[in-house]
Formats: sequence, structure tokens, C-alpha cells
Amino acid sequence: MNRTSATAIKEHYEETRPGISSYLDCLTRSYGTGVGALAFTFAVVHVTQQIVIKRFPAVRRTHLAVSAVAGVVASYIAAKDKVRKCRDSWAASREQ
Repeated sequence: MNRTSATAIKEHYEETRPGISSYLDCLTRSYGTGVGALAFTFAVVHVTQQIVIKRFPAVRRTHLAVSAVAGVVASYIAAKDKVRKCRDSWAASREQ
């Protein structure tokens, strides 16, 4: 979705659903937070695995899957919490 279509959608639905613009912005930030958590967690776990290999020679291999799973879990948890806050905030504004 490009910038123009996002603006068009917001303008179209703003009349029937007041506050949808801020809700969509909140969702966008939520999913951005999830992507950031994925990247950060993946990097930290992967670097930690590399340090463990150098410090403990008995450990011979690591798996990218461990880093990927840790990143996905962190991303899911971060995005889920943020989306829940967005949903609750929008629901509260609709009740008023």
C-alpha cells in the first residue's frame, strides 16, 4: 500500500468511523515495533551463540533456527501487546 492509497482509505472511512486514522497509525507502529523486536532479538541471540562457541570449545555448532525462533517469539509478543493497546484505545474512544 503506497502513501496515497493509505491516505485515501483514511479519508474515506474517517466519515463513517471517527478515529480510524489514529487507529491505523497505531497499528502501523505496532507492527513496526514487532519487526524491530525480531531484528534485535535475532542479532543478540546469534551473537551470543557465537560468543559461547568461542568461550566453550565443547560446543561445536549453533543453529540459525534458534535465533530465528527467538526473534519470532519476541516479535509476536511485542506486536501482540501493542495491537491490544491500540484496539483497547480505539474501543474506548468509540464508547464516548
